[in-house]
Amino acid sequence: MATPTRTTEKYSFEHPTLGSMTGLISPETPDVVRFRAVPYASTSGRFKQSTLRENLDGHSRDFTRQGYACPHTFSLDDPHSGGAHPLQEPIEASEFECLILDVNVPRSHIESRNGGKKLPVMTYIHGGGFMLGKIDEQHNTAYMAQHSVALSTPVIATAIQYRLGAFGFLATPDGQRNFALKDQRNALLWIQKFIDGFGGDKERVTVFGESAGGMSICCHMMSHPPPSGPLFSRAIIMSGILGPSTTPISEEKASEMFGKICETLNIKESGEAAIEKLRALDVDALVKASDTFTVQGIMWRPQCDMSFFRSDFTWDRVPELLGQCEWIDELVVGNTGFEGQTHAGILKGLAPESFRSYLTRELSEEATDKILNAYGVLQDMDQNTFLTPAMRWGGDVFFDGMLPCKPQYSVCKRLTHCDSANTCFC
Repeated sequence: MATPTRTTEKYSFEHPTLGSMTGLISPETPDVVRFRAVPYASTSGRFKQSTLRENLDGHSRDFTRQGYACPHTFSLDDPHSGGAHPLQEPIEASEFECLILDVNVPRSHIESRNGGKKLPVMTYIHGGGFMLGKIDEQHNTAYMAQHSVALSTPVIATAIQYRLGAFGFLATPDGQRNFALKDQRNALLWIQKFIDGFGGDKERVTVFGESAGGMSICCHMMSHPPPSGPLFSRAIIMSGILGPSTTPISEEKASEMFGKICETLNIKESGEAAIEKLRALDVDALVKASDTFTVQGIMWRPQCDMSFFRSDFTWDRVPELLGQCEWIDELVVGNTGFEGQTHAGILKGLAPESFRSYLTRELSEEATDKILNAYGVLQDMDQNTFLTPAMRWGGDVFFDGMLPCKPQYSVCKRLTHCDSANTCFC
């Protein structure tokens, strides 16, 4: 059977600030104008902070094509993605052209501007453990905009990309860190600055993200808002509360990670000389070194940085600090069941005895006994039987954490500090 031909339509639009832009109308989302791979920031080089793009000067005005992804090993997401999407175009990677976002606007709104009425905005931050992910067909928020039109509650749906792995999370000896979080901040600043020209309401921005995207939202909620004011007023965190294994690492730990990446790449120099060696490396070499950490079960994580975060903190203070985020009006938090299965490869390396040893080293004998009892772990249990509670624990530790308490968040207080094993942390 022949593959059906897809007929797309180009759409010309004049943004009041950015100027002429050509978007796309796809047969799958016929009521939405898609502006794809719009650059929101630029960077002068590897391990340099990105800067907000104030215009589109020097850039093509055609926003109808698939954008570049941040360099990473694409195949690593196959076990969780279900394979290639049938409509997916080929994706290439580019270290310096990956700071892009998509803007999807209901066609009727962009043509009529609804008599001056502005639409609420939803902004998606993709997951991927901070080391993979991209705006592809599976993360195409145009479908959300299309669905909102069908429900007669239209929204503008956006999605952002950011730097991954060592490119986004390696802290360098010259004091630079959290490149990815600051990329995301620039994307949110871009939306604040330019979404009005698409008919969006910058005062009604909801960010949503899963896994690393949800963890990123937590980081922004615990950060200093920029001088221009808050970047969003509502948030949806999907399986991404910062927990014991995902909280930003200390400056000491970040320095240790820098040393390890240099050792992996056989770089003997230190300080600025080591940074220059890393900058001179081929992109693929840094991607492979970045993946090496992941294979070892080491997660790329943001770093504690008081120029970004409101205060220093440990994972157990995350609920308190999220609850102190005064500029968030509403928050939705959720997760899916048995998510520890995604880490089965790592958890298979544990046995009841080593699991207990690990918990005791990190916590206390009393806390360890409570956890083992809550998850039904016995020291003499069969290894295959042990894997199930190990995966339940892994899902709770990596994806659930402890939820923030604040009256206007409208979450069930009885469940806010309980994991899927009904262990209460209040």
